[in-house]
Amino acid sequence: MLQIDYSNADSLTGLHHILLKFGSDLIQPCISKCLSMLNHWHEQIALNWPQLIPLSQKQELLNNFSMLTSSNQLRHHMCAVCGESKWLQDFVPEPMHIASYDVSILQVVHPTTLPLPCPQHPLLYNTFVCLEGLINKDGDLTSHWFICCSCDHYLSQNKLPPTALANDLFLGIPPPKLSDLTIIEEALIAHQ
Repeated sequence: MLQIDYSNADSLTGLHHILLKFGSDLIQPCISKCLSMLNHWHEQIALNWPQLIPLSQKQELLNNFSMLTSSNQLRHHMCAVCGESKWLQDFVPEPMHIASYDVSILQVVHPTTLPLPCPQHPLLYNTFVCLEGLINKDGDLTSHWFICCSCDHYLSQNKLPPTALANDLFLGIPPPKLSDLTIIEEALIAHQ
């Protein structure tokens, strides 16, 4: 039985208040313990919860995203050595001077009936290169070229890049009527 102090003279409302106080006294230790556990749990979550990203870091991320998705970065260039169209970030940072490599690696080894792209150039006269990757910076003579990182890696080691046009991959310039062919279709009908 419950140990509640009351008298027969207490009204129904008085008994109601006595019972509410008794219930509150019974529940209070349980509520205090639950609140303590809940506060401890909140503190643990707050320690492990991801921290807010500082404004400077947010700005840096936005600037990097903006730069990498700019029209300048999304431009394609043609590598002069392999003839592949690639993103700007796949190239060495600046167009390279042609004389900075040993271009004799790119020379035609086997006799060919295909026209050479640069027959008048003093360095590239006997090589297969992609004309779209060449740049004229020194007046009338082509002096620089766009070169992708992969070709740069091999040429820096004086090796012929596996995808170089000079590695018997130059198929010639297709006539205008065949300009929409894929590389595989071009290879099937090439004169080699």
